[in-house]
Order: sequence, then C-alpha cells, then structure tokens
Amino acid sequence: MPRLTEAAVAALSPTQAADLARVLDLQAEWQALKEDGRDYSTARLQGLQRTFEAFRVGLAAYAARYGADPAAEATPTTPASLGAWCRAVRAVVGRADLAPGGGPAPLAIRAYRLADGLAERLGRRPVVRAAEAGHREGVLAALETVEAWCAESEARPPSYGTPSVTATEPGVR
Repeated sequence: MPRLTEAAVAALSPTQAADLARVLDLQAEWQALKEDGRDYSTARLQGLQRTFEAFRVGLAAYAARYGADPAAEATPTTPASLGAWCRAVRAVVGRADLAPGGGPAPLAIRAYRLADGLAERLGRRPVVRAAEAGHREGVLAALETVEAWCAESEARPPSYGTPSVTATEPGVR
C-alpha cells in the first residue's frame, strides 16, 4: 500500500476508498485481537490466525486490483504521526462508498488504542472516547477526537506523571 496520506486518498475513487477501508478494518481487527489478553489457548490462537489470514488475503486482493505495493504501513508512534494517520483514515472512510450507517468500527478502536499507548508512554492524559463507533459517523467522530487529542498532546507538556525538575528549584544543582 502506498503511504496513507490525505493527498493519496483524494486520488482514490469511492469504490477504491471502500476497498481500502475494508483492508484497514481487517488490519485493525487483527491488531486488536493480537493485543488482547494473554490467552494462549488453541482456539484463540486459531482465531488470531484466521483474522490475520483474512487481512493478508484482503491486502493481497487490494494490491492486485489496484496495483499497490502490498506492504502494510508502520504503526504511528508519535502524536503527530497518529494525527496524520487519523486524518488520512478519516478521509478514506469519508470518501468510501459504504452502506448507509455502516462503518469500520475496528478502525476507531485501533485509533483509541494507539492514543492510549502514546498517552501512557508520554505521560499525557488519555483520550476521552467520543460517540459510539459502530457506524460510519461514529467512526469519523472517533478519528476526529483522537486527531484533536494528538494536536493537543503536541502543543502541551504532559498533564500528569513524574514532575520535571528545573534548575530554579531549591537544592537542584
């Protein structure tokens, strides 16, 4: 897949955007299962394998149909890169020719999980969940919420965690 950017999404047809949204949804579903719990039962691992295979087949079909590179994009690891990812995914979902009311809820869940991981790692406050993400409008609202959290996280120092020590405090050399 080419790098997911708003400019790249603008060039997609609504049908191609819907196909890409389905691939992103499959990837998000697989990653959510991969990150859930420590259950190493045979049934869970087989479910994880089935979910990954569905993602792999969907990605290969998308690549074959649209001539795209089948390499998956890296996971966003900073508020700036997560915000850019949310904008691009929001553009994909907004442009996609999806059934009315339908929407890839695993994408919203993935965006929240990525933001939660960043919040914990960077000592930021966690993102406040938006509306129900089981439909297109909810997914778009969730992505917009995470994007706004990313912008705020980039602009402000950590709101909690270990306080920093400054040279003006007594006893600091």
